[in-house]
Amino acid sequence: MKNIIFLILLLLTSTACLKKNCDIPNNQYEFEIPATLTPAKGTYKIGDTISVVSRFPHQVYERNTQRTYDLANYHFHPKMDIFEMSNEEINQTVLNDFQVIVDTSIYDFYKYEFSSSQKTIYRGEYLNIGGEYILEYKFIPTKTGLYLYSYSSHSGTGDVDQTFPEKCGNTISFAWVNLNAGQNNNPQFLLNSENEYWRTNIYQERKNDFNGFGNFMFYVQE
Repeated sequence: MKNIIFLILLLLTSTACLKKNCDIPNNQYEFEIPATLTPAKGTYKIGDTISVVSRFPHQVYERNTQRTYDLANYHFHPKMDIFEMSNEEINQTVLNDFQVIVDTSIYDFYKYEFSSSQKTIYRGEYLNIGGEYILEYKFIPTKTGLYLYSYSSHSGTGDVDQTFPEKCGNTISFAWVNLNAGQNNNPQFLLNSENEYWRTNIYQERKNDFNGFGNFMFYVQE
């Protein structure tokens, strides 16, 4: 009987320690992956070429635990989208107005059109080679307007199934794009949209963290 009680106490102690070790803030991993958009300006002209490079090692920083993890076999599912922000109704179907240049002989990053709408995005996966994740592409505007560029990770929806060393249980994981090392990516341009929700609510909610979530605002002129 004493042996049974001892085993139960040992099991309870082990479980408590496991829960303590897996006490991840917000119960989720939020990995941070870098990307650089160049030239980073407020205004471009039709025909200008804008380049995006995202390149980082398998050791990836996580915001909640403030440490790095080995994500050698992680699927980030990168995605690019562009919205026209000038008018009261946000136009989410303008990516076809941009010429997107991707070397598909190297990168698995392709155009995807939703069958239920005219919306188009680019999505795919990073090239995983030499201990690094790499993705490079360019886009060229063909029409004037006020645009919001968004570069994100589809795992940003919260992924439970992906595993990696030292992952705690079924804790979900996200990945956010830190664009241009957190420099000013023109969030103030949201104030120039005629859409009240974006001009007020979204601006107030995101103006301080806009630069760390893969967003970039810009104008295109003739």
